[in-house]
Amino acid sequence: MNKEGITQIDPLIIAQASLQSAVPVESSSIDVAVVISKSSEFPNDALFLEISRILKPGGTVLVHLTSQSTPLQETKSSLERKLLLAGLLDVKSSEAGQSFGI
Repeated sequence: MNKEGITQIDPLIIAQASLQSAVPVESSSIDVAVVISKSSEFPNDALFLEISRILKPGGTVLVHLTSQSTPLQETKSSLERKLLLAGLLDVKSSEAGQSFGI
């Protein structure tokens, strides 16, 4: 098998991000950011601004809410607004019918 064109992927996993300080990552250095939250209130504007800072141009943010205490459409609208205000464009949403855990 030819190894040309294969790049090494070194994932950086931050289990918990504090909104009191910057994520310890250089600006424009991350291809994909994943946010998992139990509350639709949590992924707030400050977090999305920080994600916008660390994402490479054309990068992707995946937001997964594990529980819904507010109506889905209201939650989607709120998250889309927060993402757009943070400068993250081309926002798309989908509804997962069921989550599984191990």
